Formats: sequence, structure tokens, C-alpha cells
Amino acid sequence: MGTVEAALKVIASTNNLDGAILDIKLIEKMSFKVADVLAARRVPFVFWTGYGCGDVVPARHAKVTCVEKPATAHDVSRVLEKLLAGRSTRAPV
Repeated sequence: MGTVEAALKVIASTNNLDGAILDIKLIEKMSFKVADVLAARRVPFVFWTGYGCGDVVPARHAKVTCVEKPATAHDVSRVLEKLLAGRSTRAPV
């Protein structure tokens, strides 16, 4: 999905989300509103970004794992395993 609005629509239409990978910037908008909704629904998620994590992520999401681009398939797989196991780290991979 490419927009904040599309992501919010998907989240609103299902009660069956196991987790999410959330790109920080979605078509000219920052995705923190989506992160807020996921957090409120207790859906685990990670940020995916080319911006660097420390300068962009708001304090309310400071403990969310942040994967910095470029990342390998192995990096993403490792982060998803941790996410779905209920473990999360703040340090970028």
C-alpha cells in the first residue's frame, strides 16, 4: 500500500493483523498516524526507513524496532521473527 489513507483503511477493515512493516514515509506523508493506530490496536510493527531512525521517529514510538534501508532479505526475516515472537529491539539492524 502506498498511502497513509490506504493503510488506515486496511487496518479498519480487519481484526486479523499479525504484524506490520511500516515505511516511515508513504507518498509524501509520514506514517506515524498509522503507527498510532497499530499501537492502539496492539498490533506489533516495525519501521522501515531510509531516513535514519533516531532523528525521525517520535518519542512515543522510540521503542519500536527500526530497520534502515537498504536491508537484506536476511535482515528483514530476522526482524520479522523477533516481531512475531513478541520481542522488539530499538537498535537498527
